[in-house]
Amino acid sequence: MAILTKPDETTVKVEPKNGTNFELEELYGYLECNMIEISRCSITGQIIVSDEEAGCRGDLVNHPTFGVAIQVRRGEYLPFLNRHATTLLHPSLVPFGYNNIFGNALICEDRQIN
Repeated sequence: MAILTKPDETTVKVEPKNGTNFELEELYGYLECNMIEISRCSITGQIIVSDEEAGCRGDLVNHPTFGVAIQVRRGEYLPFLNRHATTLLHPSLVPFGYNNIFGNALICEDRQIN
């Protein structure tokens, strides 16, 4: 069982379509991206799969309610910094430091990634 965590702090339990491991196209769909980054969770040792280029987007802003947010339409913003995944990556960083995770992130076991 893997957990898909989102910037709005919701989580969803997900399973690989083939029952054993996630395929690349499947990861792209969950993360809504086309280039993934794989990191190791410093707390549990699990794998954190995230969007490699999410922090490079030009539409990120510092929103008074959401913190780091992404502009989805003119005047409409959504949370974009994934605090849950970033905390798993760097539990000692408060406030968050140099290597933040933006957008959706998948937390899973090594064996679930080919």
